[in-house]
Amino acid sequence: MKMPTWVTLKLVSNELVSSACNNVQSLRPLLGQNRNNKFGID
Repeated sequence: MKMPTWVTLKLVSNELVSSACNNVQSLRPLLGQNRNNKFGID
């Protein structure tokens, strides 16, 4: 079963976004300490 390209792209981009969000959450304490919340991340 072959998926249309746009479906594949959407799934891949969703994966990238969710993994990026996980990375941001794990880095958030470090960013808060090192940069004093320079990026406005709560």
